[in-house]
Amino acid sequence: MTPPRIAVRSERLPAALWRMAIAAGLAFYLDAATLLSVAISLPIWRDHFSLSVWQVGLLTGGLAFAVAVGALIGGWLGDRYGRGLVFTYDLVVFVLGTLVIITAPNGILLTVGVIIVGLAAGADVPTALAVIADNAPDHARGRLTAVTQVLWIGAVLTTYAVGFAVSTLGLLGTRILIGHVVLLAVLTLGLRLALTIPGRPGLEPSTHHPKSKTPARALLAAGTLLPLLLTGTFFLFWNIASSTLGNYGPYILRTATGLSQTQATGLALVAFPPALVISVIFVRLADTVWRDRLFPWR
Repeated sequence: MTPPRIAVRSERLPAALWRMAIAAGLAFYLDAATLLSVAISLPIWRDHFSLSVWQVGLLTGGLAFAVAVGALIGGWLGDRYGRGLVFTYDLVVFVLGTLVIITAPNGILLTVGVIIVGLAAGADVPTALAVIADNAPDHARGRLTAVTQVLWIGAVLTTYAVGFAVSTLGLLGTRILIGHVVLLAVLTLGLRLALTIPGRPGLEPSTHHPKSKTPARALLAAGTLLPLLLTGTFFLFWNIASSTLGNYGPYILRTATGLSQTQATGLALVAFPPALVISVIFVRLADTVWRDRLFPWR
């Protein structure tokens, strides 16, 4: 396999490729928006459903565990049954789970809904990345993959903004917050279904078919193991920080510092706009020589 061509300046890409990347990358929006919506809603759910400390831990821990399990099985399902199938229809499960959360009359059903959503969101993320890898040309793979980070940061900002706007509405506010995730999931499902319409630019045919089995020992091959370990280590430590702040940040601000719901959600809005700007800039640089200059360890 020839290495990706690194250009001095990025070439203009067809609109169909950007549509594909956005339809896939919205998996990251839904993942981040779900985690933050649960975190923002947690103090209100605790009061409304009289949740104990253990139940609060089960709710957030169950979500994190479900996302991890979903991520483990999502790639396997995509390889076995076709990524296009998983890429599209796991969103149906996601929407069903969010509807359970919105309508839950008690903490037990609330936890069930959160776990269902976590499984679907976890399965969607690796499948979406694989879909981008399947369909992106070598010279544009960096840009199209970097779109996922833009959407992830965009989800953080949007979710905190919605949470701030509904912070005085109590349980109704949490339903509106989760409702915005439902609307985005339905929109994403529509975008992905549009990619499968005959006669329109869409996914590569190979995306819809099962993949040939690759032995696990291929991950230990020279040239694969070191990048895998470096990338895995980065995401390990990055996720420890982001998951702790994402899952418990608003809850800690409410319970440990005494901030109001409005203050706790509004505080995060100050920190993330620079991250969004930097992510957008990186999209422009991801397929140029600046990628190697920014990441010399590569």
